[in-house]
Amino acid sequence: MPVGLILTIGAVTAILLVVVVLFAQAAFYYADESQIQKKVIARPFTELEQIRSTQLSKLNQPPHFVDREKGIVQLPIDMAMKIYLEKQGKNAGGAAEH
Repeated sequence: MPVGLILTIGAVTAILLVVVVLFAQAAFYYADESQIQKKVIARPFTELEQIRSTQLSKLNQPPHFVDREKGIVQLPIDMAMKIYLEKQGKNAGGAAEH
């Protein structure tokens, strides 16, 4: 066999090998990223949603005594904020009159 033909076949084989390796590496990275997307990023946060739902239900419970002897009452958050703002408005108005 002529040396030129052997060198040509060797060069073509080397180029094809590099192309196949690069293609395999790109396919691996694509599969890896798609698995990360599917398992981590796109995963629903059901635990967080459950915790948030529990917290909101506690915040919006009807008024009730937590400790009747100490006079501690638990109010829905909206009601508590409204009462707080009303008291702050009265305190600010009373201080301005003095």
